[in-house]
Amino acid sequence: MLNFITAVWGDDFVDLFTDVILKYHLSNNNLLYLRNKPCAFNIYTTELDFDKLRNHNNITLLSKIIPLRIIKTNFYGESHELLSKMHKQSIYELGYDSHLVFLSADTIWSDGTFKNIYNIINNNPNTKAIYSVTLRTNREEFSKDLYHNNYILDSRTLVNLAFDYLHKTTLSLMWNPNPTNMWLSHLYWKINKDLIICKCFQYHPLVIYFDKPNLDFNSTIDGDLLEKLEYDPIDYHFIQDSDEFVGFELSPKNRLIGNTENIHTRDDVINFVNKHMSKIKKYIFFDNIVYLHSENIPEDLNIDNILDMCSYIRRRI
Repeated sequence: MLNFITAVWGDDFVDLFTDVILKYHLSNNNLLYLRNKPCAFNIYTTELDFDKLRNHNNITLLSKIIPLRIIKTNFYGESHELLSKMHKQSIYELGYDSHLVFLSADTIWSDGTFKNIYNIINNNPNTKAIYSVTLRTNREEFSKDLYHNNYILDSRTLVNLAFDYLHKTTLSLMWNPNPTNMWLSHLYWKINKDLIICKCFQYHPLVIYFDKPNLDFNSTIDGDLLEKLEYDPIDYHFIQDSDEFVGFELSPKNRLIGNTENIHTRDDVINFVNKHMSKIKKYIFFDNIVYLHSENIPEDLNIDNILDMCSYIRRRI
């Protein structure tokens, strides 16, 4: 069973989700592909936003495709606290022998994402988690483009569009030549206008299998939850090539995370990781390499300098 989970509240957030994000969720190889398959969509929101969501045309369309629940909560708090509370409620209600698909209300996914998730799990029922990298883009500009156009967002089209709207926080993590961001859990290299390579200590857990619905965790789903679940990493699936599928977060342009004026080095990465990252993030997550591309990857691509730097970091964490 696939249970899709979205937590959304507040006028701007709800409008982005219903007017833009959901429109692309409803594409042929996303939710339409899952019609008549064992899936359901669950939206967690606040009392203030319940009616606005329920009465939106795209929500009505969604309800005609797969079973839909809109859950009215009485939670309050700042954004991360509220998100964590809603995710915990969804896990307690739905997280028994079920794969939960955590869809951020501000993240756009390529056509084929949900089809591929379904097929990954169908082909390997032991899959315990599916992880992806989602780069931040400028919400104000990118959402207007997506709203006013009806793109068929295959992976390469989405990458091509999103690369024109990369967020200042994303750009500050580029090693071209050095980043200006102190939160060094993501390392990016822009190889050319069509290709970005990522090595990360933190991934978005798009899908997690639950067989312990009463398990408590302290932070958000990409925090301490993985260690509490104690799964064998052999059952993790990492999206390492955007051709499989890809997502991009639409973040407010002025919301900066970790940006500084200082230039950071590979030794700063080591110090940051040893202070903040768990063993699984240091040794399992960082061993993966992710290619985000809108054209074929060059056959003669040489990334020895990237691999050498990552080996240097890996030996010292």
